[in-house]
Amino acid sequence: MEEFEDQDGNVFNKKTYEDLKRQGII
Repeated sequence: MEEFEDQDGNVFNKKTYEDLKRQGII
C-alpha cells in the first residue's frame, strides 16, 4: 500500500491523501 507524508509528518494512505488534497486540507 502506498503511503504519503504531509509536512507535519502525518502518514496517510493514498486514498485519504488524495481526498485531503482535493478538499484543500493539505
